[in-house]
Amino acid sequence: MTSSKTLLFVEDSKFFRNVIERNIRKELPDIEILTAGTYKAAQELIDKHKNDIFLSLLDLNLPDAPDGEIVDFVVEQKIPAVVFSASYTEDIRDRVLSQNVLDYVVKDSPASLDYITNLIRRVHRNRNRNISALVVDDARTARKYVADLLRLYQFNVLEAADGVEALEIIKSNNNIKLVITDYNMPNMDGFKLIKESRRIYSREELSIIGISSSGSGTLSARFIKIGANDFINKPFLREEFFCRVCQNVDAIEHIEALVDASSKDFMTGLYNRRYLFDTGVKMFETMIRGKSQPVVAVLDLDFFKKVNDTHGHEVGDLVLKHISTLLNDEMRRGTDIAVRLGGEEFCILAQMQSSGDAAPFFEKIRTSIEAATIETLAGDIPVTASIGVCNETKETLEDMITAADAMVYKAKEGGRNQVCITG
Repeated sequence: MTSSKTLLFVEDSKFFRNVIERNIRKELPDIEILTAGTYKAAQELIDKHKNDIFLSLLDLNLPDAPDGEIVDFVVEQKIPAVVFSASYTEDIRDRVLSQNVLDYVVKDSPASLDYITNLIRRVHRNRNRNISALVVDDARTARKYVADLLRLYQFNVLEAADGVEALEIIKSNNNIKLVITDYNMPNMDGFKLIKESRRIYSREELSIIGISSSGSGTLSARFIKIGANDFINKPFLREEFFCRVCQNVDAIEHIEALVDASSKDFMTGLYNRRYLFDTGVKMFETMIRGKSQPVVAVLDLDFFKKVNDTHGHEVGDLVLKHISTLLNDEMRRGTDIAVRLGGEEFCILAQMQSSGDAAPFFEKIRTSIEAATIETLAGDIPVTASIGVCNETKETLEDMITAADAMVYKAKEGGRNQVCITG
């Protein structure tokens, strides 16, 4: 699925167009908007920008297409469409939704504008973050129907015919945010699947929605009690389905954002001390169990106080951000983390094949810092770092940090801008 961030907005009322466009630009500044007031203008924009458009927002009644012809055309072009119109009857609603559009929203209150904005945000995230959803049902027709609905919302959809197959997919895909599972299935039913899935992911990490045509108050309650986030009875209205799906995925993302904020240093974006002594400890223990070599380094910028005293804290902050970006770029293997301990002090936990790999790894980081050009309003600021490394496995992560910290003092006493390693 290619990345795309352009919204096509077709609306003949200049007033509505300005109000809605202003709100979207305010709430979703990363999204580009193409606007058209007529069917002809919309056709021209699609001819020119079709591959860039991830979603269209369409009015039903246009001066040169008063009977919803724009919806037919956009759907034919395989562009996801949302109808946002002042016209509403049950017949119009049924006709529009039968055209395979995502949703039909009435312009009747500020709440509808908020709903549209959230819908656009959800579809954009699904497409550009490649958010995956898994549909589990032994009935192929029912599974395909739900999967096709999710694809309209630009989810990357995976399918499984029973709980056994689904569990393997969950274990091998860490980008799945949503599972929709039936109850009655061979080999492993929906209840068993949820119980096994919860051994891997909590409710805050993976949203699971139970779904069944034999639904009852008892069945839905049992789904929730064993670990599902929600339950939907078949048959269901598409609007209800999409609302529940979006609310559940939104909740997962809100929790992820809160967890991320609590584990990151606000200024630099690196992980913070709390993360080091929580997740970092678990990583350290995993390395020990896997018989890998954990290596810990403490890095302290040289004469940083002089930078703050001479140029001010704003320049000092720019230096810290630059160094943090450099360190983060070095941590691309997935097994290493860089942490800001506080002030100008950083910590790195890295997994090595052997203790001998530590010297070239951290020497490369030291030379990269020394060679960096940090441009500020005060001019280019040269920076060096003293790095202490512990490459001897100790009983705890904290013991290794203490040993690395002692090596930092040795590096400072030895003239700074150098790497000192235990042993």
